[in-house]
Amino acid sequence: MNRLILPLLRSSRRFPLYSMLLASTALTGSVLTGSASAAPTPEQTELAERLLQAGQRLVGVPSAMPVAAAVADVAERLYENNVRLLRTNIDLELALGRRDRVLKLLGDLRRLDPGDQIAQVQSIDLQQSKLESAGDKADYLSRVAGSDKVPSEVRSHAAVLLSGIETERGRDDAAAAALAQALALNPLNPKALHLRADAVASTGTAAQRTAAWVDLLKADPLQFGTASRLGEELLRVGQVEQATDLYRKFFASVAAAGYGPGADESINFAHGLVVTSKLSEAGDVAAAALKDNPSDDRLHALRMLIALSAKDDAAFKSALGEARLQAIRDLMGLHSQLDPSAPRPDDSTEVKLPDVKVDAAAARANADPRMAETYLQALGNLAWIDAYYGRRAPDAPVTEAINNLAGADSPLAHRLAGFTALAADRLDEADVAFSPVAERDALSRLGLFALKLKKGEDKATIVAGGNKLLSELPTDVWPLVVRNSLKDAGPLGFRAAEADAVAAEAAKLPADTWTFAGQGRQLYLVDADPITGSAEIGQPILVRVTLQNIGNRPLAIGPGGAISQSISLDATVRGAAEQSFPGAAIAKMTGRLVLPPKQTTSTVVRLDSPELAVQLAQVPQAGAAVFVSAVTNPVSRENTIVPGPGGYRAQGHGVVDRPQVAFTRPEVREKLIKQLNSPDALARIRAVTALAACASWMRQTQDESLKPLFVQAADMLKQVSTKDASPTVRMSALQESVSLASDADRPAVIASMLSSADYESRVMGALISVRSPKAVREAALKPLTTDADETIRNLAVAVSNLPEAPAATQPAVK
Repeated sequence: MNRLILPLLRSSRRFPLYSMLLASTALTGSVLTGSASAAPTPEQTELAERLLQAGQRLVGVPSAMPVAAAVADVAERLYENNVRLLRTNIDLELALGRRDRVLKLLGDLRRLDPGDQIAQVQSIDLQQSKLESAGDKADYLSRVAGSDKVPSEVRSHAAVLLSGIETERGRDDAAAAALAQALALNPLNPKALHLRADAVASTGTAAQRTAAWVDLLKADPLQFGTASRLGEELLRVGQVEQATDLYRKFFASVAAAGYGPGADESINFAHGLVVTSKLSEAGDVAAAALKDNPSDDRLHALRMLIALSAKDDAAFKSALGEARLQAIRDLMGLHSQLDPSAPRPDDSTEVKLPDVKVDAAAARANADPRMAETYLQALGNLAWIDAYYGRRAPDAPVTEAINNLAGADSPLAHRLAGFTALAADRLDEADVAFSPVAERDALSRLGLFALKLKKGEDKATIVAGGNKLLSELPTDVWPLVVRNSLKDAGPLGFRAAEADAVAAEAAKLPADTWTFAGQGRQLYLVDADPITGSAEIGQPILVRVTLQNIGNRPLAIGPGGAISQSISLDATVRGAAEQSFPGAAIAKMTGRLVLPPKQTTSTVVRLDSPELAVQLAQVPQAGAAVFVSAVTNPVSRENTIVPGPGGYRAQGHGVVDRPQVAFTRPEVREKLIKQLNSPDALARIRAVTALAACASWMRQTQDESLKPLFVQAADMLKQVSTKDASPTVRMSALQESVSLASDADRPAVIASMLSSADYESRVMGALISVRSPKAVREAALKPLTTDADETIRNLAVAVSNLPEAPAATQPAVK
């Protein structure tokens, strides 16, 4: 292993390009073993995988894209008929944007694994994108969608694409038919479900919208926004109890997943709890939401309305005081935006109402037209708190500022004046304020009904009017404002004509929907089991990842599905010390877009990130054990990977032992010598890697008594680099010799690689040259830019053209 990589890895955050490139190409036993001719050998296949991993790390760095492309070209020559490497290569070529190469590789993959639905979908996407006319695309997609030789999930994907093409062509009926076909073929197709939901969101009936929300949640119970829309749909038709039950399960699900609900959901849930007389629970919901959203004026209003419903004067006064203080803080914050010379308020700043008249004028004159609206909203909130909840006239400067911004005849001005008069029992004045704007302002209409109630008019008429208002204001805090204002008129509640139909569609949501978010392991199992129980230094650690649906309904896999296609594999190394490597590999589940009940799908992934490989090789004389765990639906949080909603962590059943290699022991040296004479080239490469690891460790200890052994190990590597029958093994020994060479000797070793007749040595020499200063690199690689082999030429040019590496990443090369 190349010991010069260790300091680069430690500085990878500062210099990601160079550390990614070098770590990816050097941290393996076979490192760049390859040949330009003949069928690939096992050691060439291992080389190809490392090259592909290097390309994947480089492809995100714009200046390194040509190097990534050249690396991919080299890798493609060094393996064949390897499904795992084909998938890796496809991902790299997709990132490089080389469509024709992707199509060729997908054809190879589909030949080797005909059941890989992901590969089939990718092929369809690329094939249709190559067609120029919409008509040709539609014909192609129609043929795929209608073929009974294609899996239904894949046909569904083609039908979704066809729906989009037909929409672009203005053929709405054909687009609708294709979308219906997509859902018939795969009811869990996320894209089709979202398209249908978009279509019915504005033009469909309440029952159609409800059905769309339910179907989306069947495909992915983790769509919290969709769950919220379903609850709102129930509230809109007056199904308050059913909505409340849904929100209660939804909140428990979100909490189990380690997340907090949003303010909108909290308000709607609390609304239902108040209506169903569960006031204590409503208070808890409001308090939790306010803790997460302390400046949300609606949540402050919610607390006041809950206290009023509970007739808790102390709680109401406390909530009123906090709401008013927050409203003033909001105005203070806006004041600091309008007046740059004003300090921005913080928790230690005295809460004091700014000069709102001056600020209102500044907001009107602000270059951003939204500022006036924002300032008016903040003023209106403070005035509403005083007029409605405080039952007093807003401060005169606030009222004047509102009139200056909105106009004295605005609905807001009339509404505030009306409720101020109503609180003071100036009923005629309230009537004069409310009446002119009642037709266009729902809250002014509410004021008129409250006025009628004070006058002792017919309560049945008032209740009917209140119910109509509830149907117009079914969500947010306003339904509670209506109920609070008219509570003395009698029980309020409405049911829209579609209430029963909506309730019936909502009832189709599976009972285990809310189980999934926090207890995914009750519906599916994931295993990560090492394929081998022992791995020498540099030997790949292969892990089989298996996903099993143990529930009673199908589970969609991939974007928009219940289970992410990516499963993160974490590794823990235990030996002289314990160290964890989150995200040591990512397993992409392939083959199935939908996992039926009681069925499984699996994939094999290589678990050896550069950092993990360094850890396993840096102390060869001590053994180590590698424990693996799998994280489903992974999310990154605080520099680690944790299970997201619906995900969980499963410990692998097996343990991988990394045997100790103590070169100081004669029997170990004899074993390595025997291994270097093995007919198996991969075994010889493992011995080369172990020798290099031992030599590096002995040099780092600076123990003079170990110097003869270090010289012996280095000499053994030198002998292999010149006398081994395999060019792959020779290159590996040369590459390791570069890392062990002194600063004075290193350029000569690299030069021997660049001038070698071996294809693989020239490849490795070009990649190692990335560490050299640009001028040195260009001079060294110049002969390779006219190499007889095209892939060598391209790689040499790409590495030569890399920008200058930061000085801290460059070795002393003379």
